[in-house]
Amino acid sequence: MILRSVFQGNVGNGGGGALHNSGLALHLESCLFTDNESDHYAAAIYNDGTMTLAKLHRGLQSRVRIGGGLYSRLVKSPSSIRFSGETPSRPAMAN
Repeated sequence: MILRSVFQGNVGNGGGGALHNSGLALHLESCLFTDNESDHYAAAIYNDGTMTLAKLHRGLQSRVRIGGGLYSRLVKSPSSIRFSGETPSRPAMAN
């Protein structure tokens, strides 16, 4: 569980500039993601596990090819999620 945290100015290689979750149950609440970047998937969060989001805020992300701020295969209970300034080159589609 991650509460009331700021993820700013992070750089990811392959996926998730600020956070890369593989196979874990993750809960994020009242977090801010801003000015993160990735060379492939998701400037802020790449998720390949179960993720619960609550009151998540994301400022302008930069330099990402697929997925914008968030790429996720499994997300449950998305409440009060606010994304703005989103300009991915193409949307991410998860199977």
